[in-house]
Amino acid sequence: MPTCIVVGASCRALAESMIDAGFDVIAIDLYGDRDLQSIAQTYIVENLTLENIQLPQLEKLPKQTLVALAGGMEDQLASVEWLEDRFALLGPSSSQIKTLRDRSFWKMVAASVGLGFPQTLEHPPSTHSDFHALSWLWKPRYGAGGVHIKRIEIGPNTDLDRLQNGSTHQGYWQQEINGTPFGCVFNANEEHCELVSISRSLTESEWAGPTPFIYRGSLFETTFPDACVNSLKLLGAAVHSAIPFVGWFGVDIILDHSGQVWLLEINPRWTASMELSSLAGSRNWMTDLGDGSKSNRVTSESFTLSKSSIGKGICYAANDILLDQECLDRLWLLRRHRGGEESWIADIPSNAQTSPQGYPMFSLFSVGPTPNKALEKLTAFQSALNREQIMKMAS
Repeated sequence: MPTCIVVGASCRALAESMIDAGFDVIAIDLYGDRDLQSIAQTYIVENLTLENIQLPQLEKLPKQTLVALAGGMEDQLASVEWLEDRFALLGPSSSQIKTLRDRSFWKMVAASVGLGFPQTLEHPPSTHSDFHALSWLWKPRYGAGGVHIKRIEIGPNTDLDRLQNGSTHQGYWQQEINGTPFGCVFNANEEHCELVSISRSLTESEWAGPTPFIYRGSLFETTFPDACVNSLKLLGAAVHSAIPFVGWFGVDIILDHSGQVWLLEINPRWTASMELSSLAGSRNWMTDLGDGSKSNRVTSESFTLSKSSIGKGICYAANDILLDQECLDRLWLLRRHRGGEESWIADIPSNAQTSPQGYPMFSLFSVGPTPNKALEKLTAFQSALNREQIMKMAS
């Protein structure tokens, strides 16, 4: 059986997909969840930098060993280059990833197909007038899941020199676009690129999280406006034409109140939305790569991928929460192990721990006939867990 190395911040869903495709999996992961460790040889690392990725356990693996990237690896080019030099990298090369993550490329490709792109600055403006009538976000250059994105309030007395200090090497400034956030999934083979699915990101009013822009979860969309679907299909084709590669990638967008689609970023690796697409469509990403017809599920006339939706919500600790062994064992019984459940838990910690306030504890999933119904069931599932008092406040 061939071997695949999956590496990223949270690899469980990607590991499951590769195992379903017939691979033995070695996982390099920040969390080492119990469900990941139950299916893959898992190495838990502190971060995804080169010194942590260079594991001696990888030295004897053959050159043809496949490498698949998960969250956070798109900004760890030194690590990707090291893996690419030794193994067979699935998806774009390290040099292609560098271009795909370039904000000037995002702006160019968005403009080429009529999508909006927020005003973006590498430095804070020199005068307050440059911020006139716009809301601004500060985004880190490195990181995943929107953890450190901040809304910046600019007033006439704001010290712009203080904002300038140190920001050049840490992040960039981007206009905030009001609207609904979505994650789009694309699949590319040698000939063409297909839009596969769209999932709406859960908002601050729908699902609790420690910071305003952190990734809370997603709802798999069963329908989407035809004009927007056409724009996104053109976007995928433009990306693939400019940078041809075989593999999957994700695109984050905002749909504003006028119906304009805004491109926020391109993620050339496995994304959270891909798990929902896989669950809803009973597809496998790895086997689809060899046959473009299997990923041709979106047309301009219809965007119906499934008769039901799936919702995912990440449960963050509202306070310091004790997850003792009894709690973890009870959560383990609620995982998706038969395939017929309508609600289940994943990403369960492997060891008893105190999860500090704001820390991701585990993920919840629910199936519903529509995205809103899936969200209702997801919320009810979380409420039931709270009523049962499975989690305990840390003393």
